[in-house]
Amino acid sequence: MNHTILAIDYGLARVGLALGDSEAGVVSSRQTFANDPQLMEKLILLCSDNQVQKIILGLPRGLDSQETRQTKVTREFAKELEALNIPIELRDEAGTSSLAKERLGKNPPKELVDAESAAIILEEYLND
Repeated sequence: MNHTILAIDYGLARVGLALGDSEAGVVSSRQTFANDPQLMEKLILLCSDNQVQKIILGLPRGLDSQETRQTKVTREFAKELEALNIPIELRDEAGTSSLAKERLGKNPPKELVDAESAAIILEEYLND
């Protein structure tokens, strides 16, 4: 039975998103939302429209795997996501931004990098 999974690369300005199918093991779409007051509303709609059954949230850490300010902010966002009543898994996102930039070529727009980072988080989850 296939499950739609939403991966999130959470940032203070933008939130990268990728949807994928657990059965097929593929990422089917990538997009970015502004991190604004409508973010949760848009995520609720996205999850409902796509019948999302699991959320993978990228967890940033410092170079030595230490907790940073962004790690704390992301954990707080994970608590907000609990309102969606969808299982959430935090996943180390180390290296996803640089890999996304590599994939996208020279000077890609930040929105594309965030969405591609979410796709990488999801691909790594699906490949485990």
